[in-house]
Amino acid sequence: MQNSRKPGPNVLRFSLLIFLICLLFTVLLWDRYFNSDSPLDRQLTSNLYLVMGTLFSIAAGLFTWSLESSRTYLEKEVARRTDELEKRNQALQQVMGEVRILRGFLPICAGCKKIRNDQGYWENLEDYIQSHSEAEFSHGLCKECITRIYPDKRA
Repeated sequence: MQNSRKPGPNVLRFSLLIFLICLLFTVLLWDRYFNSDSPLDRQLTSNLYLVMGTLFSIAAGLFTWSLESSRTYLEKEVARRTDELEKRNQALQQVMGEVRILRGFLPICAGCKKIRNDQGYWENLEDYIQSHSEAEFSHGLCKECITRIYPDKRA
């Protein structure tokens, strides 16, 4: 089973550190191996090369595992965010489908506030807006109109 958590950079750094140390020791031992006349020195150096080779393999494995874990994590993260964006887009599409916008000039009577429709007839403001949008009206009176219409009533 592959790791679905975000991989830490420590494994990558650790494997890179092992790799670089092995490379350094290999370079340092190279001269000793080829310039030594002692069989014991050559045997020790040869064994150290085996150890370095094993550590190289471990470092390469850790490095590969770290990169694969990062790739798997990123693929899952991209899939998760893509799903999230698709859900948001669907919600936006639904909202956009519900929105109706009035645009352009609306010829309105300065006196009675009726609007002239496309056929040239005058309609009440409320009727026109309700027929061209999804808005609904409820009626009431503002303080000034109550005072003007019902002067004997106090608001």
